[in-house]
Amino acid sequence: MRTIAVIGLTNLGVTLARLLAATNRVDRLVFLDQDDQIAVGLAADLAASPAPHCEVVIQDPAALKAADVLVVTIGQRFLGQLDSFAQLAGNVQAIQEWRSAVTESGFSGVVLNLATPNEALTGLIQQEWQLPVQRVLGTGTITDTARLHQVVAAAVEQPTSSVTGYMLGQHDGNLVPIWSSVRVNGRSIEEPINGHSLDTAKLLVDVREEEYRVLTTVDKGSYTLCSWALAILDVLLQNGSTVLPVAVYQPQYQCYMSFPAQITRAGVGQFWLPRLYPVEEAQLKVAATAIKTQLTAMQG
Repeated sequence: MRTIAVIGLTNLGVTLARLLAATNRVDRLVFLDQDDQIAVGLAADLAASPAPHCEVVIQDPAALKAADVLVVTIGQRFLGQLDSFAQLAGNVQAIQEWRSAVTESGFSGVVLNLATPNEALTGLIQQEWQLPVQRVLGTGTITDTARLHQVVAAAVEQPTSSVTGYMLGQHDGNLVPIWSSVRVNGRSIEEPINGHSLDTAKLLVDVREEEYRVLTTVDKGSYTLCSWALAILDVLLQNGSTVLPVAVYQPQYQCYMSFPAQITRAGVGQFWLPRLYPVEEAQLKVAATAIKTQLTAMQG
């Protein structure tokens, strides 16, 4: 039985739960939140919908034992409700408060973290909940990479599907575009494409502007992030594999950071090692240092 648990019924968690139910991806959903009424309300909302119905379990941590995936969507519930520092403190507190529920349930599935700061918080989850690093990952820079593809495609007047390449490092922080990995129909962007010579500095600015536009309007129930989460969950529930830029424990940098990694039903597999320019290597080290600093502050 395909079972997904969601901890933290924020706007993001509710959006993801509704998409999971509407697309018939799961047989059972488990909802856990600090507010009983939100869990009850969401369950009632799903029960009255015309979408295919799945079993819904609310506020029962013991149900985590049978969960294939535990999705973490803690955070602020409404746009503008909390400042970033208050949200960070609240997220850390929530991870610590759910520790005993997870560890005592016998949960043996994979954790997918959507909450921010994604890389550092994913590292905290792994440590607090005492799970193997291979079974804990975050969405990382997956949406930043998607936006990179979007702005490159627009700049060369090609469909987004023609663009490949990665944005790595730290979501909402030290983003590191790996320009050597970016291709349009297999061609490097270091050469003119479709008559356009690309300015990488401007492309990075455009990525950040697109992200800001979403953050300041609809991000708390971000369809983009939830859609990518669904793509990851599809792999975690099946016997396939894919390589995506997600938050994983990277032994080379000794911390969680966004890096291309193979995702399988068992969690994180092998890393894909892109060719890095010296400046990109230096930028990834800066990102790793920032992530470690965040994690240390959380632990303190």
